[in-house]
Amino acid sequence: MDPISQVVAENLRKLRQLKKLSLQDLSELSGVSKSMLGEIERGTSNPTINVIWKIANGLKVPFTTLTTAARQPVQLVRATEHQGYHTGRNFDITTVFKYSPDTHTEIYQQHFRTGSVLSSEGHPGVNEYVLVVSGTMTLEAAGTVYELHAGDSILFEATNPHRYENRHPEPCKAYMILHYDA
Repeated sequence: MDPISQVVAENLRKLRQLKKLSLQDLSELSGVSKSMLGEIERGTSNPTINVIWKIANGLKVPFTTLTTAARQPVQLVRATEHQGYHTGRNFDITTVFKYSPDTHTEIYQQHFRTGSVLSSEGHPGVNEYVLVVSGTMTLEAAGTVYELHAGDSILFEATNPHRYENRHPEPCKAYMILHYDA
């Protein structure tokens, strides 16, 4: 079974059971045959977009409710699973959690070695949360320079240019959470 068919099958079965509908009930609401609905739920049929729309309309749910994988209640990311996002001279940034449309956030781990600088032109509609775990970071945001030490945190609107720098002899490790306006 291809991944999208599996997602549709699981979502359809859960929604139908949640709404306490039989296959026959859903067939009458959606105009999709009972046998086709059964095949979709078992993952033995690859429904067309039109069929998924009919089912979504019958269930009175958005189309993406059937086509989007359910978010897991627990998401574990091992250190070995972090993906390099940007590597530059004296700094590394790795993705801890990719962008989530449910939370409108993504989380990065930053490693800044002595002398490293990371400048950004800004990201409209984004707030950045930075939590320094070790070392010292110099951050320029909204025209002000901040010296952040281990345990310090800062939140700023990232719409305008901003800059991260490590001016100190010890490396700096921090986490950055980007929150996008919905």
